[in-house]
Amino acid sequence: MAGLILIYTLCGITGICFERRICLNSLLKRVVMVSVAGAGQLLLSIQLLSLIKWLTGPGLILVNLLLTGTILGLMGRLRTAEGRIPWGTLLSRARAEVAAQRRDPFVVVLLGTSLVFLLALCVAGWVMIPSGDSYHLEMPLFWIQNHSALPFPVHNPRIVSLSFLSEGLGLPGFLYARSPSMSSVFSLLSGLLSLWVVFSLARRIGAGFEASACAVAVTVGSTIFAMEPLVAGADGFLAGAWFGASLLFLIDVRPRVAARLHAPELGCSLFCFLMACGAKNSTTLLTPFYLGALGLILRPWFFNHPKIGIPDAGLPGRMLDRVIPLGVGLSICGVAGLLCSGIAWNYTANKLWFGNFRGPELIRSTVSSDFHPRSIWTRLCRGGILMIYDTVWIPRSARGNYAWLCEKTAKALGAQKELAEDDEYYSFKPEALTPRKGLGLMGIAFFLPAEGRGSAPDVSFSNRRRSALRPPVR
Repeated sequence: MAGLILIYTLCGITGICFERRICLNSLLKRVVMVSVAGAGQLLLSIQLLSLIKWLTGPGLILVNLLLTGTILGLMGRLRTAEGRIPWGTLLSRARAEVAAQRRDPFVVVLLGTSLVFLLALCVAGWVMIPSGDSYHLEMPLFWIQNHSALPFPVHNPRIVSLSFLSEGLGLPGFLYARSPSMSSVFSLLSGLLSLWVVFSLARRIGAGFEASACAVAVTVGSTIFAMEPLVAGADGFLAGAWFGASLLFLIDVRPRVAARLHAPELGCSLFCFLMACGAKNSTTLLTPFYLGALGLILRPWFFNHPKIGIPDAGLPGRMLDRVIPLGVGLSICGVAGLLCSGIAWNYTANKLWFGNFRGPELIRSTVSSDFHPRSIWTRLCRGGILMIYDTVWIPRSARGNYAWLCEKTAKALGAQKELAEDDEYYSFKPEALTPRKGLGLMGIAFFLPAEGRGSAPDVSFSNRRRSALRPPVR
């Protein structure tokens, strides 16, 4: 147990060391940076030890001591970021904001129920070990047996071909406590972080405290969220939290573009996105959307900035003086993210072991390579239909009607009847059309009251406005 505490303490120290060198005056952003930097160090140490086949308890402690000491030595030469607000001040502000909402029973009940529900899910996931998707627990056990995370012959190819960040975070629990319980602990922590990110994204786009609490409740009530700790552990929660945080960083860069591009936050955004991809392979499918958002953020800085605009004479030297450091900085963050997230390791190992960076044929068959516009629209329609029509459970006698309704709705929306990747498991055939893929009953129970509560102030405001515009009775 002492080794377990030591490893996570060393990773936390590294995360705090990085956080202090970046001016992040947001409590959530600091927590996110500590989490991604600490997770990155732990996963990097696992990869280094795997190369020499010394992935053992003493080896993991030694390498993390060396990494933390090296980072402290390098970062010690840099001053703390200017304008940085102390942790205590940020915590006081957060407590004051939460305390101001205690008088609203709706918000208290909504958030309280959401947190209790998340805790219950994680406890249920812990009780069900290893009844979920067992490869998440088998992966660290095979690493310990082989003293390495390098590929090896195994019946389940997912153990050696898929992303392994969340499994790597739970490895110290197997090494020092001989228990898989850390996977449930990280499910709870990453679930809380993902809900915090959802709340902050809602606030950042202009929603009030109540509406943001409703967004949290709808997220917790969805079937997909509820099934995550029961089946897969923390990988989905980590991917969602870190991807959402990468968008938060991008959003907060935008207001400063006209005056001065805040490059450190861009680097943090890129690093968080890559760590999210390392937590769950399917996050890489969001790369075009992330690059598009990044382009929208950088475009005004490239073309509208008075000192960087392109004059008729051509590119000024001053533009290159600004663009080159930005490109170098983002490249460093990108390379660090690829290494620390395990993406580079994962793709390289798949190429060397299976001959394809996407992994073996069984894994490749679960990801489509058909990018025709109508095929993409069909996937969007199918996903939306299953989200909306989620009843969690239906009697066997009604499954035919359920499948008929889903198929007719997809046809009405212009979706294709079949896709190239359809098979026995991934398809829109009647035998594969089952609930538990959307909001679910809990989501509906949260969503409808949240919608009613959220629209009530607007209705009240509209009534007051009409009353104000109505001519007085004489």
